[in-house]
Amino acid sequence: MAALKPQIYDSKSPMYDRLAAGEHAIVDQASQSDMGGFYLKGAPIRWVFPTPTPANLTVQTISAGAPHPNAARLFQDWAMSQDGQAAWFSVAGVASAREDTVDPRKAAKADWYKEDWYKDPESLYIDYLSDPGYVDPAKPIIAEWNQIFGR
Repeated sequence: MAALKPQIYDSKSPMYDRLAAGEHAIVDQASQSDMGGFYLKGAPIRWVFPTPTPANLTVQTISAGAPHPNAARLFQDWAMSQDGQAAWFSVAGVASAREDTVDPRKAAKADWYKEDWYKDPESLYIDYLSDPGYVDPAKPIIAEWNQIFGR
């Protein structure tokens, strides 16, 4: 990768802007929620999902010192419900772990879902979560990344 001299950004926003402007042919770490707005504004972009598709998991936590921990618990209960997950779809455009929650845009054949080129990921890759090195703070992941990408 380093020999290809990839452009490395400190933030995703300028990378997305340059892709949408046609200055880059490909970017990494983009998502439907990131790129959908550019596509809907006419940017010459499309996306494909590799098989398997790397997936990031998100979590919610409640601070030990939360002033209203029960309110936070109530919010979390709603956020994990079918209604909460549907609302999350409408705001962030990210998939739910709940199989009973359908992206309302997909159900309505809205946005890019109506396009012939769009296809959902076939399988997700989350095996990295069971890799002992993934959570090992002594693993030199930053140095390894810098070496791979020539930084």
